[in-house]
Amino acid sequence: MVHSRLLVRFNEAPNKSFHPTRDSMAFIIFPHGADRRLFALSGEFHRWASFDSAMAQSLTTQSSSWQPKRTVLVIAAVFAAVLGPLIVLPSETSPQFRIIRFASLICTSLLVLAWCYFDSIERRQPFYPWLRIVILIFGLFALFIYLFKSRGLKQGMRSSGLALLSLLGLFVILSATAFAAALIFGFD
Repeated sequence: MVHSRLLVRFNEAPNKSFHPTRDSMAFIIFPHGADRRLFALSGEFHRWASFDSAMAQSLTTQSSSWQPKRTVLVIAAVFAAVLGPLIVLPSETSPQFRIIRFASLICTSLLVLAWCYFDSIERRQPFYPWLRIVILIFGLFALFIYLFKSRGLKQGMRSSGLALLSLLGLFVILSATAFAAALIFGFD
């Protein structure tokens, strides 16, 4: 039987931001497809929380086969494969090349932002607005800032190494498709 893990948060004020050490929380495991009414204990409070299916689906992360961080990496690989031929075809002085370069910088920043956002959800850490702006401005370099900020020094170094390996793989995909496009279209 497939089980889902649901994080139930109890805040006194709905606008208040959730803090895991300050606010109470409970993990509840229930059979997949079961009634979404859950009984949760939190300190002295006994509350029934009723969730509609959309809310329950957004809170249920463990049973889902969809992994958003991997999806972002797959999209990045497809983007690298599409970008390879696009950087070979126009000359470097043409306006089309500048447009492609600018669009690739924006798309790279958005992919890094999406990956960091899904990582912060998975790790249940706040994703500050200033960090979003830094990621949009600095793009790929901000990924390493996020990795060290969210994981600390030791895990940040390990995660940065894995990120560099992933970037190397994306560069190989980009280079291979650019080389294939150069061979097909006969460019030097």
